[in-house]
Amino acid sequence: MLRTTAAGKVAVGPSNTSDGKTATNLNSQVELTAANAEIERLQELLKAREPLTPSEELSNTQRLTTVLKALAQRIALASSRSAKVADPPLLIDGTNPTFDNWKLQLQDKLEVNADHFPTT
Repeated sequence: MLRTTAAGKVAVGPSNTSDGKTATNLNSQVELTAANAEIERLQELLKAREPLTPSEELSNTQRLTTVLKALAQRIALASSRSAKVADPPLLIDGTNPTFDNWKLQLQDKLEVNADHFPTT
């Protein structure tokens, strides 16, 4: 659609475009330009940064190795737990089961399912 602008020129496009939309587009363009300038500034800072010393690289590598080993252990433990042994019957009066029998059952459960109970 042809329309006449404030400067008397003919423009193509919808005649109902608001100035607010144009201002928003300009603000977005300004923000984009500012963000690109910040990216360039940060890239220059990275280029100017001194490289890591061999000891710093080794330290970072050791930390990464330690973290990866710990994660591998957690994953292995999570996927290879023993089958859960049923809890022994409740000890109410010490006659059925007797205390000694109940104690043995509980110790067996804790021994067989040791991987279910993390210790420090």
